[in-house]
Amino acid sequence: RGNALRTHVVCLSSGGWQSEEEQKEIQLTSLEEQLEQAVEQERYGDAARLRDEIHALHDDSVVAVLSANCAFYTAFEKRDILEMQKVWFRGEEISVIHPLHAPVSGFREVMATWSKIFASGAVKITTADV
Repeated sequence: RGNALRTHVVCLSSGGWQSEEEQKEIQLTSLEEQLEQAVEQERYGDAARLRDEIHALHDDSVVAVLSANCAFYTAFEKRDILEMQKVWFRGEEISVIHPLHAPVSGFREVMATWSKIFASGAVKITTADV
């Protein structure tokens, strides 16, 4: 999948290998269950702490996505293949679909498409806050 961010951390857990995103999702689910129990048991101090932890996890995810988007569009705007390589996960499972082209999979193949796009000069992109 082409949605990999700057880093791709994989850890070994008792259930096998898990990505950082999977671990975060498990943690988030656990925190939400604990929050529900705290509210049901009227432990509002604990509920507030759990709510803040949940918000922090969501904020971390949002910051990671915004950071990856910023890095991607900066590399795109500068036509910098080395910076573009840093944005993508280095694996065969990534893919990209450029307008008017068939899907391309695999890190080398995806980077080759970006190199062609950058070399052609046909695409101009300017980034701005919206």
